[in-house]
Amino acid sequence: MTSDMTEEIELFTGVKFSERITRAHFGCGILVISKLLEITKHNVPLKYLLWTLYFLKHNPGNYGSKIPTNYQTWLPKVRAVLHELNNSLPEFSLNRGSKSLRKRTSIIGVVDVTRTKIPKPSIEPWTYYSMKDKFHALKTEVVISLEPPYKILWINTGYRGSVADITIARDQLLPNLTNNQKLLADLGYLGEPGKLETPYKGGRHMLSREEKRYNYHHVMKRQTIERANSRLKIFKIVKEWNRKDYEFHSLCVSVV
Repeated sequence: MTSDMTEEIELFTGVKFSERITRAHFGCGILVISKLLEITKHNVPLKYLLWTLYFLKHNPGNYGSKIPTNYQTWLPKVRAVLHELNNSLPEFSLNRGSKSLRKRTSIIGVVDVTRTKIPKPSIEPWTYYSMKDKFHALKTEVVISLEPPYKILWINTGYRGSVADITIARDQLLPNLTNNQKLLADLGYLGEPGKLETPYKGGRHMLSREEKRYNYHHVMKRQTIERANSRLKIFKIVKEWNRKDYEFHSLCVSVV
């Protein structure tokens, strides 16, 4: 950590540097910011990286006082940094799961979909409407490894809210699984038993003791994806989107 970096952060935040203040503004600490600069081989100026992280964390509706420039200047810089990060960060791999886990079982992770709320689109709004959540949304598919350190193995973004979770999985995720790889999933993924292990369907009085026990352990293991989605949503850009550029949103979520 250099004094230049802390000075730039203090200039941005307007207060004395601290790790807590840095995380509150940018969603990550000083070590992560340093690592991002290193990954991009310092092709990204620190000031523009801070603008971008602030944007991802807070998703400002107006391009507020933290950004010392106008909209026309600021947004192109953020787009450029996002593209640089997207090209520089390691690719997601479904083989990043625990080696010991893969030896013991073919289940490599947990899959689920998180939704980003959007305003009602003017064109084909019904295709964006999520019946489950009762609002218009963009969907992002996430796969998390089962064992610590819990790693994001896969992210697939940009789907409209009305698209079924299993349809999203069939589009790209399932074709990328090898014959011996499987994922845990909820009841929204019924229909692919060879690739996805889902709970038994039925009320409490319809299931056997063994089926209830299986469902209990299934839910416990799936909690990793719920925690991961909650962590992702500390970045407001993942939780809510107020602009009409949905491709830009997909880029933002991929970088997060």
